[in-house]
Amino acid sequence: MGRYTRCVIDKDDEFYDAIGGFMICAIAMLLFIGFFGALETDLASDHVDEENNLHLALQGKEVNDTKALATAQVINDMYHGEFDDWLYLGSLVGSQDIIDNDRNSIGFAILNWNKTIQYLEDPDKAIPENNAWENALRWYLKFVLFIFFLAINLGYVFGAANSQLSDLYKYPWKEKWAIPWAIP
Repeated sequence: MGRYTRCVIDKDDEFYDAIGGFMICAIAMLLFIGFFGALETDLASDHVDEENNLHLALQGKEVNDTKALATAQVINDMYHGEFDDWLYLGSLVGSQDIIDNDRNSIGFAILNWNKTIQYLEDPDKAIPENNAWENALRWYLKFVLFIFFLAINLGYVFGAANSQLSDLYKYPWKEKWAIPWAIP
């Protein structure tokens, strides 16, 4: 004689399938945003470091950055009226090896002349800290919480809408899986 087996489907599986789909999409989106956000944050952090190196060089402090030292020397000579080697300035501006970005360049120092002079005149002026990574991480963690909260709740709504157990309009508030959607 054969044995009869009955397939029993847990009624909550219908809801968890929708949540799983939304969670996979949320994780993929967060990985994508995290990767490109890290690239952008690294670039912004490098720019802040280069700007701070220029300010430290203007104050006469030790900096291990030849671009900042060359720019600070030219700005210092210009400020004191001792600069007359315009060919050297042209070679600096045209050289990719010495000055090749917008934070350690003569153009940056001249465009921000008031700030440049403040650091040149006051060797004790505080250099702002580089908080780019801290700010980006704080923002990303808040974003992660929001995305997971949204994914879970959308999964519950779609699970309830596609379920035979309930309608979206007759939401089963007594079920344990319905609790997170009660919050919003």
